[in-house]
Amino acid sequence: MKPNFNFEKKSEINPFEVPSGYFENFAQKIEQQIEKKSTFVRISFVERARPFLYAAAMIVVIFTVGTIFMTNLSKHSAPTNQTVVAYDEDTNQIMLDDISEDAMIDYILANAK
Repeated sequence: MKPNFNFEKKSEINPFEVPSGYFENFAQKIEQQIEKKSTFVRISFVERARPFLYAAAMIVVIFTVGTIFMTNLSKHSAPTNQTVVAYDEDTNQIMLDDISEDAMIDYILANAK
């Protein structure tokens, strides 16, 4: 790799110099800049409380929507005291083959209205 700078042809003169008179008023310039930046701005209570008010409003909206959703969901859901059973024809045949005729007759007589 070839270097970008030729060290053999370097100059004895330092190209990095501080301009004349730069540090004479340096402290005063810095103090002026600090004074400009340190102006106090009073923030009102409403401006400070605004993010908390937004958060509280969001919580109220989420709670309200959740309550409405859960109320509607419970109205339209299936009753919990009824058992819903779905069998296909093969399952029904297997269950009928396992039950004796006497048990079927007893069940029909017991549940007849």
